[in-house]
Amino acid sequence: MRFKLKPINSKQLQRQQEHKQRVKCQEEAAAQKRLARQKKHKELQLQQQAVASQARTVRQKKHAERLETQNRIAAERREERQRAHAELLVRQHEALMLKKQQRREMQSQRDA
Repeated sequence: MRFKLKPINSKQLQRQQEHKQRVKCQEEAAAQKRLARQKKHKELQLQQQAVASQARTVRQKKHAERLETQNRIAAERREERQRAHAELLVRQHEALMLKKQQRREMQSQRDA
């Protein structure tokens, strides 16, 4: 069976070209929308990252301040303990020297 070639219908050809043009325009518009959506998403993502980074910096700063305060308090307590211990050692030494002195005096009184 042989097919007959149909003569080119100019109206049909024009409609096909218009349809192709419409489809092409729609695809371009969809691509532009997609790019705009992606750009907006990227900007939002960058903004969220900036906010998260700022919040992280604030948390780290607060943590550092807390640690600094704790270290300062610990150092003050350590110095106080050391000072109290030094005073205790001095008092013990003085008591020992006094005891030795009294023992010597008692011995010298017995000897005399």
